[in-house]
Amino acid sequence: MEFTNPKLVINGISTEMNEMILRRHFSAYGKVKHVVVYAKKSIAFITFVDPSKAQISLQQQHIILGRKVEVRPAKPKVEIGKRKIFVGGLPRSITDEEFKGYFEKFGSIVDAVVIHDKETKRSRGFGFVTYEAEESANLVLRTNFHLLNNKRVEVKKVTPRKEMVPTRFGFPPYYYDPYYQNIFLRLLGAHSWILLNLTRKFLACNSNCYCGDSLQTGAAEEGRHEEICEPFVISVAHAFIVFFFSV
Repeated sequence: MEFTNPKLVINGISTEMNEMILRRHFSAYGKVKHVVVYAKKSIAFITFVDPSKAQISLQQQHIILGRKVEVRPAKPKVEIGKRKIFVGGLPRSITDEEFKGYFEKFGSIVDAVVIHDKETKRSRGFGFVTYEAEESANLVLRTNFHLLNNKRVEVKKVTPRKEMVPTRFGFPPYYYDPYYQNIFLRLLGAHSWILLNLTRKFLACNSNCYCGDSLQTGAAEEGRHEEICEPFVISVAHAFIVFFFSV
């Protein structure tokens, strides 16, 4: 099998190690593209131009600055968004153990968490699951709804921010991220709440259309994540901010 990983991790380096010393040592095996040294942590990373040269260096013992170091392939960086799913509409009573227990039957889990309110500690009705393999996440996503504790919940793929399409006012609300907190509104401080409340009244939101914090709680409880009010609220807020900073 062809060796395709050009990056190596070097453990056990001296605290006196620097990039020049490491580059000079490994240049004996091939052209080095990049070197990063964390001497205080006794670890370094080196990337060859040609992956086959990295393979050759793996077959050798390495003594640098009088110290034998361990050299092994660096783990390729995996796009976590492809392995992470959003779960909405969770029953309030579900525990982290029950949540993880259900989804681990689809594959090995790196992390599974139910999002709780910081003040009340109550479940906010949604959570996230990150799998070791993308195939496991895809297996869950074959069906949009699952049954947890006798309640139907919705599962969706988490979209990384860099893949989101920006509008003329910036990026759309990131519904599937519990840490999304209407950043643009917060920049305005107290005035943001005045703007938000005025917009809410203008929209005359009802039980079928969530606004503000209710989007993150009520809508999430029912697995409804694409309501029409909140995008409009945010768009109005973005427009106000653009005007505010342009005058």
